[in-house]
Amino acid sequence: LLLKIGEGNKEEWFANHNALINLLSTRVQMGQTTMAVTSDLVARAYANLSGFFDECKAAQLAYLPDPVCARLAMCMMDEHFAFKIKVKVGGILETIPVNGMGKNWWTSKLREIFSTGLVRPEKGDFGEVIVALYMLFCADLLRKSTNEKPKGKDEDDDDDDDDSKKTMVKQPPYVQFSVSLDEWLHRLKSGGRVDKAAKVNPETGDAVACNVTVGFIQICHNSLRSYGES
Repeated sequence: LLLKIGEGNKEEWFANHNALINLLSTRVQMGQTTMAVTSDLVARAYANLSGFFDECKAAQLAYLPDPVCARLAMCMMDEHFAFKIKVKVGGILETIPVNGMGKNWWTSKLREIFSTGLVRPEKGDFGEVIVALYMLFCADLLRKSTNEKPKGKDEDDDDDDDDSKKTMVKQPPYVQFSVSLDEWLHRLKSGGRVDKAAKVNPETGDAVACNVTVGFIQICHNSLRSYGES
């Protein structure tokens, strides 16, 4: 899937606005964009054309719910996520490293994309896109703490010198999507920081347990559905 959103090494991917739009839109629906961007993402990636506006020559993209693509985009929004893929460069198969980028970096890129007008959210939707991404980022922080493996090598890797396996030991696999609803709400209120006091009842001092979980990793606006007929 990564090979469908960009070409070459990670520096070229992260310098490619189309690749960034593709990854961001996989998690949150961003709005209208140019026909050139639309043509590229529909032909080479996994975007779907859902509307065309002749007066401004713009198109509306839709990204259907897909946990595989959403998980990939989520991993790429973690600066500690790293792995290796094999690509053909000049007919020769080469292994290149791929690393994610931090959430502050992605936020700045989202602001850059919106400020250039390359993507234009519908009226009133700009704040919704920002809030949606913030909600996902707060849940991502909880998912990472839940899924992250202990640091250091696994027992089976004591005699293994393969660098790729050592890298995989350190990466957060993000295999469990659901997080505590209570902890997620506290993260939202505290700006993404850990609120240790929130886990303790202030009156009794006992730990507070929440059995309700939430597990969404992308927010999709269903542009393929006619709400007027529903």
